[in-house]
Amino acid sequence: MWARGQRPDRRTHGSIDKATRRHSTAELPPLRLADSTAARVGIGLRHPELTCGRYRDPTDPYDTDRIRIGDRHGSLAIAFCRTPYTVIEYGPRSLWTDAVGPALRWWHNHGQPGLDHYGITVSASGTHDAWLDTPTEHWPLTLPPATTDPPPRS
Repeated sequence: MWARGQRPDRRTHGSIDKATRRHSTAELPPLRLADSTAARVGIGLRHPELTCGRYRDPTDPYDTDRIRIGDRHGSLAIAFCRTPYTVIEYGPRSLWTDAVGPALRWWHNHGQPGLDHYGITVSASGTHDAWLDTPTEHWPLTLPPATTDPPPRS
């Protein structure tokens, strides 16, 4: 879990360049991410620089849930939780295609592990490693830089 000063503001995705809009289709249903805390934690451990939120557009006649993924560098992905699982991405980075989709597939291929399967090791030198099931199967965890100001309240 992030310390208060490390939590990215979920409403801030930098300046979004609408001219970079591109479409794709999610391989796995985005609702798996929306409905599973363990999936969100696993993806967050693999990509702690990203923010994630679930919302509905009140003007959508189908009342479709959407997953909104963002970073602080102007990239944004919106994944629709209704077939055909359309994903709309903006910015310099394809957040769903290059980060969230593969991380969701990783979580799925590892048997959709629950929260009790994750761990974090902090070394004496201050480096952080995240792991699944055993500390020998780890990857570096780079936390966002701490800020001096708390995130704004909604």
